[in-house]
Amino acid sequence: MIPGAGLRSTLNGMQVIVNEQYDRVPRMHVSPSFAALMPQAFVDDLNAWMVEFFGTKREIYKIGDHTLVMGPETLARIKEQLR
Repeated sequence: MIPGAGLRSTLNGMQVIVNEQYDRVPRMHVSPSFAALMPQAFVDDLNAWMVEFFGTKREIYKIGDHTLVMGPETLARIKEQLR
């Protein structure tokens, strides 16, 4: 099961699971071992700062041979390139 799986689509015969979270994945975040040593408010503030400073990225995951997981903006950009 895909966490937060949303809309389903197809792309050149492959099933695509679309969820907004995959269009804005933080480039950098606090490691779990560091977070365990710090107050949660500090970790939240540091993670927010890292998103602001380093930004986010789009990710695509391939599951098996016939399923892709990506964000809606990524899917739209790919479909635009295929036209």
